[in-house]
Amino acid sequence: MSDELEVVPARLQLAAEPSTILDGKVHVGFALGLTSGGKASAVVSPDVTGVTAGTAPVYLAKPIKLELSKLLKYLEKKSGGAEAKATLEGNPKLANFLRATSVSVDSLYYKRASVITPAKTDGGTTTPEVRGEDQILLMQFALNFTENDAKEDKVDKAAAGKKGGLIGALTGDEDLSELFDVTGLSVRVLCCKGDDNVKILQNYVDGLFAD
Repeated sequence: MSDELEVVPARLQLAAEPSTILDGKVHVGFALGLTSGGKASAVVSPDVTGVTAGTAPVYLAKPIKLELSKLLKYLEKKSGGAEAKATLEGNPKLANFLRATSVSVDSLYYKRASVITPAKTDGGTTTPEVRGEDQILLMQFALNFTENDAKEDKVDKAAAGKKGGLIGALTGDEDLSELFDVTGLSVRVLCCKGDDNVKILQNYVDGLFAD
């Protein structure tokens, strides 16, 4: 891995953002850089004021993963961590679970519903109701229970295979793991209405995995 961390810039995914921010006015956005396991991501808001108004989203720029095996190393390096690590090592099921498990946030896109302006009559003139845009929500989380065969000193970790699973990690029985095992769990939360919003989310997901 390079000494310099990859940076995910605050670039807009225009195809994945509502047209309400493309109105010729000035919109101020931000990106909060994140990193885990040497991989970079960012939480992006293309229009800060539009988040509360329901006209602009907040989204995760790239998937991000936390390897729980790093927790054991973290505890070992910190003051008093050896004792905490020994406690975990004394519970082999928990230690094996941590070594084999990673938690990933694969996608996060949220735009709240904008305000509905009710119809009103003033001096005989009736202003029709103006409906705001619907809420959009996409969250995908995953637990991976397969342990990477690669060692820390290997360069090409991507070429290394995966082994084991949840049952193997908890029982320590490789034969049982080869017979049957649980390799992962993923959860998706979705709220989307209308073809336009479906297109927005599809463009967002396509952008997540684009180079």
